[in-house]
Amino acid sequence: LYSGLLPNILRGMSVNAGMLSCYDQAKETISIHVMKDADINRPSLPTQLMASMVSGFTASFCSLPFDLLKSRLQDGSRYSGIVDAATTILRTEGFLSFWTGFGAYYMRTAPHAMII
Repeated sequence: LYSGLLPNILRGMSVNAGMLSCYDQAKETISIHVMKDADINRPSLPTQLMASMVSGFTASFCSLPFDLLKSRLQDGSRYSGIVDAATTILRTEGFLSFWTGFGAYYMRTAPHAMII
């Protein structure tokens, strides 16, 4: 019943850390260098949307490995725990397999970042 709880908690933490850690910095950088907003304290809507896309990318990049582990643990009893799942995936599929399906995952996460 609780086989994917720890990766789900880690995924939730990494999504929020990924979004919150870079949104303000991305907004400031885009406002100054890309959109050239008149007042950086009042960024335009396109600036805010682009900053949300950047923070959604960061959130996706940080959380996809935990989402993969969560899905694999909830799928069945192939693994004895989160460490076993991570090491088995790393050994058999390689390091980059943790980010398999990044495009689809980002398309799900970016709108979430824009709404929040």
